[in-house]
Amino acid sequence: MKVRILVVPYDSGVRGVLQGRGPEHLLECGLVSTLTRCGHSVAVETIEIAAASHPVEVGSMFQINRVLAERVQAAVSAGALPVVLAGNCATALGTVAGLGSREIGVIWLDSHADLNTPETTTSGFFDGMALAMVTGRCWGALATSVPSFSPVPERLVVLAGARDLDPAERALLATSATTVVPARALRADSVELSAALATLAVRVSGVYLHLDLDVLNPMEVRANRFAAPGGPTTTELAAVLRSIGRQMHIAAVAVTAYDPSFDPQDKAVHAVETLLEAAIEVPGDRSPRLTGHGT
Repeated sequence: MKVRILVVPYDSGVRGVLQGRGPEHLLECGLVSTLTRCGHSVAVETIEIAAASHPVEVGSMFQINRVLAERVQAAVSAGALPVVLAGNCATALGTVAGLGSREIGVIWLDSHADLNTPETTTSGFFDGMALAMVTGRCWGALATSVPSFSPVPERLVVLAGARDLDPAERALLATSATTVVPARALRADSVELSAALATLAVRVSGVYLHLDLDVLNPMEVRANRFAAPGGPTTTELAAVLRSIGRQMHIAAVAVTAYDPSFDPQDKAVHAVETLLEAAIEVPGDRSPRLTGHGT
């Protein structure tokens, strides 16, 4: 498969700090060589924005998303699978925009829901609003500045593995059309997961696969300071990703929220290699499928 890795080495709009170190660390540890040995043709491109004299997190993050949307679109036009290595989950906005299809679903694998808004957040952490932005619940005016962005309907979203939710997020999900798969069911043989994926597969032509590394069980792999107890092992999650790939076209993949300072033995590096190998396997025809989008 032709793969284009898009490196976004920013955390909260600042380059090369905390989780912003993760993308380049993955490359330094040989990720490209690993994917190449698996038979993929891999190109790498780094997303850069001009350093502002007085940087503003929100402004910088939307600037990053505008550039990323254009680069994702270019990768797709060239027949490549965009694989985004990013410090923050908020880059999902640019990735989804770059795919440019109203028939794209989202599979959000994360120990957090990322469904806060400026009105509900108690931390002010912009990344905690990432999925809320993708589904059009907040930052609507700035989101229109990202080329080709259109909110993803919540019925086309599967949130899987989340176990550290704020009260406002729980209240939102109680009335949302988002399909929630709890962490205990994030296994390839789970009836709950199988039902969620089967329903999504007939509604979309492809999916954006969002992988926040703190979805993994921190007893095996700790990816960042936000890690929550529980979650799948790398082996369990790899099986889930293979199951997703067998059922639907994966249009783009993102690996986010990796801070190497929490991973002195590079366990997360090996996990990413395993998970990406699983996500971009070619078990058969992986082209977009025509679907019944009215269901």
